[in-house]
Amino acid sequence: MVNENKKRVAKNTMMLYLRMLFYMAVSLYTSRVVLQTLGVEDFGIFNVVGGVLSMLGFLNASLTGSTSRFITFALGKNDYSLLRKTFAGTSNLHFGLAIFIVVIAETIGLWFLNTQLIIPENRIVAANWIYQASIISAFIGIAQMPYSSIIVAHEKMNIYAYMGILEVSLKLLIVYLLIISPFDKLISYSFLYASVSVLINFMYAFYCHKNFSECRHKLFWDREFYKELLTFSGWTLYSTLSWMFKGQGVNMLLNIFFGPVVNAARGIAFQVNSAVKSFISNFSTAFNPQITKLYAAGEYTELYQSIIQYSKISFLLLLFLTLPILMETQFILGLWLGIVPEYVVLFTRLVLIESLIEVLGTAMTYGISASGKIARYQILNGTVNLLNLPLSYLLLKFGFEASTVFIVSILTSLIILFVTIYYAKKSYNFPAGKYTREVLFRAFVTGGISVLIVLIALLNMPSSLGRFMIVGFMSVFIVCGTSFMLMFNAEEKAFVIKMIKKRFC
Repeated sequence: MVNENKKRVAKNTMMLYLRMLFYMAVSLYTSRVVLQTLGVEDFGIFNVVGGVLSMLGFLNASLTGSTSRFITFALGKNDYSLLRKTFAGTSNLHFGLAIFIVVIAETIGLWFLNTQLIIPENRIVAANWIYQASIISAFIGIAQMPYSSIIVAHEKMNIYAYMGILEVSLKLLIVYLLIISPFDKLISYSFLYASVSVLINFMYAFYCHKNFSECRHKLFWDREFYKELLTFSGWTLYSTLSWMFKGQGVNMLLNIFFGPVVNAARGIAFQVNSAVKSFISNFSTAFNPQITKLYAAGEYTELYQSIIQYSKISFLLLLFLTLPILMETQFILGLWLGIVPEYVVLFTRLVLIESLIEVLGTAMTYGISASGKIARYQILNGTVNLLNLPLSYLLLKFGFEASTVFIVSILTSLIILFVTIYYAKKSYNFPAGKYTREVLFRAFVTGGISVLIVLIALLNMPSSLGRFMIVGFMSVFIVCGTSFMLMFNAEEKAFVIKMIKKRFC
């Protein structure tokens, strides 16, 4: 059972990595072309206007987390009657939520867009068109979310991968159409982007209806059932609301204090971070259903072992990718963008550092969600996250630099990591001491030593393509070496040696 689960996770991860590699290659190209075609100011407007609707996305995020958990839990218990009921119920809730968000977006959101954001007067009309395209995309995306949850719960990652490749291919076509479009580039890009999103969402729905018998819509009323779903979502709602304020709320602050150019810099930094984290999110998508199913089956020993191993692998994968980018940010962004806007280099480095901290707690969070004992955790997690907005506002009001908001975010992420460890122990008796010794302590030592060694090597080398290549090779060997010596325990070292001998001897 253990080996079969690991093989399934490995297979699913490989499928998602193929999707991600193609996604990264195309996205790096398209981001550069879009930035050059739109210009820094219009690119910043696109990011900040989309952020207005994202502020309402916390409602969808909380319900999506609940949907994924209950669908996967029903599969883990092999209860297909419950599975059909869960899909139908979550579909009803998502459709109702989609309508609610459209109403809010077309009233309060529209007012906020036109009265509170700093947008050049000659681009207000374009900004409103972007906003309407985003609303269409959001409505379809929210309504179809149970279909994505079904695909992940069934661990059909090949479909997830193929659809991702198709989506990226269509976005590559968008870039070509954007270049030749005789219309306003910003408006054209927003509607083309929304069209791809709508098409992909409909294809997910079509696949699920053809392949999974539980994917049938049914209007019904079961007070206790909806209460359980909404109670779980309600506790998650506070936490996701706080993440919204941390992300898009702070983005609005940057717009108010510094204008759309800084929003563009933040948007580029988060695109880099998103591309890098897609490696880890693919791995997380593959192992998340396993954690929920192990908890549902009561296999706690394997659950604890899996969470510790997944935490180690997630951190090392991210360190492996981020180390050369942290060391050569200016050079990489120069190759990618041509002209690197102000603030982008520093923003990118700070966002990547925060991601290294966040990834250490991801697997434990899935365990807490699987247990269903999320109320106190979500309250404390959300409260710490909410501190980002008032602290950032006060510091910016006192004249601090734009980068200050990212430092505040890093500090709160550290606090949240320790909150997660504490509640993982409380909710499903997770061995927090073992995790701290085997994962947390070793991760900080491994990361610190790796950065220090590469940094020392860079001191006497001028920036160039040669130095970038040397840093890349050094990062591979240093992360592999320090990981083997410091991160792995005796059993894991023996397994690695056995695999190397089997492969090469």
